[in-house]
Amino acid sequence: RDYYDVWRLFSEKSDAFDHQLARHVLSEKCRHKGLPEPSVEDFLSPTLLEEAAAYWSQDLIGQVPGGDLPAWETVTAELSRLLTEFL
Repeated sequence: RDYYDVWRLFSEKSDAFDHQLARHVLSEKCRHKGLPEPSVEDFLSPTLLEEAAAYWSQDLIGQVPGGDLPAWETVTAELSRLLTEFL
């Protein structure tokens, strides 16, 4: 569900939030927890994508209004681009 939510946020609601502030908060949270700054690959690793792909078609469709679930491949390709711009 996180992939879907982040994709919707970045692709459809991007004007509704402050990207600079969100990036700052992410950086501060990582610093506070002693974690390195994340990369696109951290979010879209093959292992995570494989796990999420199975959930996508089996369970997520029931949580999306009208069952209007975009193709997994489309969402992950767009997320790669959108996260690259954000990070």
